[in-house]
Amino acid sequence: ALKKELLKIQIPEWREQMETVGLVSFLSLTLEDADVDVMRNICNDLTGANANSFVFIISKDVDEDKVKFMACFGKEAVSKLDIKELATLLKALGLRGGGKETILQGGGVVSDLKAVKRAVREFSEKR
Repeated sequence: ALKKELLKIQIPEWREQMETVGLVSFLSLTLEDADVDVMRNICNDLTGANANSFVFIISKDVDEDKVKFMACFGKEAVSKLDIKELATLLKALGLRGGGKETILQGGGVVSDLKAVKRAVREFSEKR
């Protein structure tokens, strides 16, 4: 519960860290051992406050190489970036998942987290 509260406190700071990349406001976060509910709350908060946002959260499992991810698109951003294209990109990097119109979530084993983050940023730069 304390961890959830600490993450909640950081949301205003993360809002300020969002940057305009391509046609959207983008933020990529790396957390440790965050559960899906926490990740979803962060996503909903950030995309709810900015309809033109794309937020990518990756949570590392402290004990293993496993990661969970969540990609969230604000109501405006979803028409500018192709969520299916992102799913294909992540699959090529070893992450599998599924979702609906504005959210994609899943996980996998990743040896190079920087490569994933770089690829997601490049995806967000599309015009």
